[in-house]
Amino acid sequence: PASTTSAKRALYAYDDPIETRTSRCMDVPGFKPVDGSPSRSPLNVADYLLRETEGRTLTEIGSRNGDILACITHFKVNEENLPAPVS
Repeated sequence: PASTTSAKRALYAYDDPIETRTSRCMDVPGFKPVDGSPSRSPLNVADYLLRETEGRTLTEIGSRNGDILACITHFKVNEENLPAPVS
């Protein structure tokens, strides 16, 4: 059943489908993603991160080809990508 409160909660299989949206990344001049989903997270993750990290620094640790961070750097400055630790 759908939640009757405005609090954030996890999504469940019985929830109504989420409306898909085109990411802000596709509006960035010259932005061309290298990978598609499921090889990397959907570009909508970049939209979420931009909203949730507003006014803060974002560091990505490990990246396939950097599509998410390549998008984010058009909206935020001083972001960095660190290599994933190898175990």
